[in-house]
Amino acid sequence: MKSMTSNVNKNLIFKLLWTISICDILILITLFTLSEYFSQNQANTQLQHAFAYIAFNFSTINLIIGLMLISALMIGIYFLQFIQKQEHKDVDSTITRLVNGEETDYQPARKNDRQQAAFPSAIETLGERKAHYFMLLDVTATATLTIDESQKIVQFNQAAQRLFGYEKHEILDRSLATLLPKRYRKDHHKKVKSFDKSDKEFVNLREGSRVSGLRKNGEEFPIELDITKVEIKSEKLFIAAIFDISDRLVQQEKIAQQTLELKQNNQQLKHYQKMLEETVHERNDELELSTLSLNAATQQLIDAEKMVALGQMVSSAAHEINTPIGIGVTCASNVLEATTSLNGRINNNQLTKNDLTSYMAMVEQSAKIILSNMERAAELVHSFKAVSSDQVTDMQRLFNLNEYLEEILLSLNPRLGKTQHEVFITCDDNIVLDTKPGPLSQIIINLIMNSLIHGFEQMDHGTIRLAIKLMGGDLELIYKDNGKGLTEEQANKLFDPFYTTKRDEGGTGLGMHIVEDLVKNSLGGQIKLMPSEEGICFKLTFPTILKSVEATEQPLANK
Repeated sequence: MKSMTSNVNKNLIFKLLWTISICDILILITLFTLSEYFSQNQANTQLQHAFAYIAFNFSTINLIIGLMLISALMIGIYFLQFIQKQEHKDVDSTITRLVNGEETDYQPARKNDRQQAAFPSAIETLGERKAHYFMLLDVTATATLTIDESQKIVQFNQAAQRLFGYEKHEILDRSLATLLPKRYRKDHHKKVKSFDKSDKEFVNLREGSRVSGLRKNGEEFPIELDITKVEIKSEKLFIAAIFDISDRLVQQEKIAQQTLELKQNNQQLKHYQKMLEETVHERNDELELSTLSLNAATQQLIDAEKMVALGQMVSSAAHEINTPIGIGVTCASNVLEATTSLNGRINNNQLTKNDLTSYMAMVEQSAKIILSNMERAAELVHSFKAVSSDQVTDMQRLFNLNEYLEEILLSLNPRLGKTQHEVFITCDDNIVLDTKPGPLSQIIINLIMNSLIHGFEQMDHGTIRLAIKLMGGDLELIYKDNGKGLTEEQANKLFDPFYTTKRDEGGTGLGMHIVEDLVKNSLGGQIKLMPSEEGICFKLTFPTILKSVEATEQPLANK
C-alpha cells in the first residue's frame, strides 16, 4: 500500500459533479418555462416562434443530459464511499500489524493535501508523532493501552475503557498496576523492565504468561497480552493489546471437563468391553463344552440307533432263519421216527418190501426238504453276517455292488416279507467297488425303512426303485418311492437331528440325519432331496475306487 488514496481529490470531484447537476437543472427549468410561455401566448414574431422551438428542443436534450449527469453523480457518490471504506480497511490493517509488532509500508498523505481535513486518521506517518499513534489505536476494536518507561498509562482506547470500566480521564497518567491485582504487579513490573532492556521489539505473552486484569469495580478477569516496543522521537513507549479470555477459559474448561468425562467413559467402556470379552470367552468355553457334550451324546445316540437297527435286523433274521431250521428239524424228527419203526420190524422179522420202499421214499423226500431249508438258512446267515459285520467293523474291502445290494434286501426280507411292498434294483452286474460297504448298507437300510415307516403309511402296495450308474469317476444312486411324500416343513427339516413325525411312536428323528452323516463324512459324497411328482426322491453321489471284474473274481468266488 503506497498511499491511502493515490492523491485523488475526492471532495473536489464531488463538488464539481454536484454544481454541474444544479446548473443543468436550473437551465432546464428556465428553458422549459419560456417554451411554455410562448406557446400559450401565441408568439407574434418569427423570432419568438424560433426561440420557442429552440427552447423546447434544447430543454428536451438538456433533460436527457441532466438525467445522465444525475446518474453520473450517483455513481460518483458510490465510488467515493467505496474508496473511503477501503481506506478504513487499510487503516485497521495497519493498526493491527502495528499492535502485533509487524512492519508496515503505510504512507499517509502530505501536509498540504486536502485529505488532511477529510480524514484526520491519516495525516502523517505513524512513526512521526505519538498523537497519530494514539488516534489510530483509539479506533481499533482490540483493547489497547500505551505506557511509558515509568509504566504510566498514556493511551487508553475505547475498547479498553469498555473492558476495564474506566473512562479515559480516570486512568490516564496512572500506574499500570491500577489495572492488575496486587499479586501480579511486582512480577509484571519486572517483566516490562526486562523487555525494555532486551533487543526485542515485540513479545507475545499469550501462552505461559497468563495474568488477571482488574476492573474498576474490583472484579478480576483473565487476560492475555501482546506488547510492542516503539520509540518515537527518543521516547520509548510500550503498546499492549489486551485480550479478555474469560469465554475462552470457560470453553476450555468445558472441553477439559468433557475430555475428562470422555476418558472416564472410555475407561468404563474398556472395562465393560473387557468384562464382555471375558464373559463371551467363558460362554464360548461353556458353549464349546456343551457342543462337545452334545456331539458326543448325538454320536452315542447315532451309535445306539445303529445298534437298535442291528438288533432289529438280528431279531428279524432270527425269526426268518427259524422257519427253515424248524422245517429241517421236523423232517429230521420224522426220519428218526420212521427209522426206529423200521428197526423194530427188522428185529421182529416183520420187514416187508413195501415197508422198505415206503421208508426209502420218505427219507429221500425228507433229505431234500432238509437240504433246501438248510441252504436257505445258510444263505440268510451269510447275508446277515455280511451286512451286520460291515456295519460293526466299518472296514474297506472289495465287493460286487449288485450282489451286495441283493444281500441287503435279503437281510430286510423279514420286514419286507410281511408287506406287499416291492423293491426294484437297476444296477450293472460288473460294478466292483473298493470302499467301505458298512456305511452304504446302513444308508440303503435307513432309506428303505424310512419309506416303509413314513412313506407307505396306510398304503397296501408301495414301490421302491434304486437306480445305480457310473457318472465319470462318481457313483450316482437315485432312490425313489411312490409314497405320500413330504410337506414343505418336513422337507426343510428332513436332515435335522431329532426331527421326527413319530415321536409318540418311539421315533428318534436320527434316521435321515445318520444317512446324511454317512454319505458326507464316511463316504465323502453328497445327498440331495430332488423334486418329485409323487413320493420322495433322493440323489446320492459318491467318489468311487473301481476295480475290474477280473481282479475281483477270486475274492467273489471265495464268498
